[in-house]
Amino acid sequence: VLSDAAAKREAFLTRLDGQRHNPVLAAADLDSLQAAFTGYYDLATRTAKRMTDGETGEGVATAMSDMTARYTTIRQRFADATARDREAVAGGFTSARRAQGLTGWATVLVTLIVIVVGVGLSTAIIRGITSSIRAFAEGFARMSGGKLPTSPPGMSGDEVGHITQDAHTNVERDG
Repeated sequence: VLSDAAAKREAFLTRLDGQRHNPVLAAADLDSLQAAFTGYYDLATRTAKRMTDGETGEGVATAMSDMTARYTTIRQRFADATARDREAVAGGFTSARRAQGLTGWATVLVTLIVIVVGVGLSTAIIRGITSSIRAFAEGFARMSGGKLPTSPPGMSGDEVGHITQDAHTNVERDG
């Protein structure tokens, strides 16, 4: 039984030592836990040996009480650490939910801004194109009514403006 306990002790201490690279755990806390566990294990081993050797009495009872107190202390440290870590994790999730909500609102706001800017630019471009086409159409309507313009209407520098200029040149030439 004691050799099985020794193997479990070594496995626990190895696992504990493996946590030294964990950035969440403080080295001082690991050292303190290792010392408490080693002290408990050594006391338990000595007490078990005394009991298997047949010793009884107040000395063994005192050692058993000391073992119980040490075990309770170690167990309470684990319970306190677990409660502290659960609270930290819950706080982390709360922060993450809050950040996710803010990100959602920011995404909606940016999307709305992009839509408004897109609609504004589209409106400006469409008005520019339609005003050139409207002027061109009005000029041809006047020409079909027999009114020949002496100068082309205010022309834009786009394709419609070029067509208007070409049409005016043709009208002047064919006159």
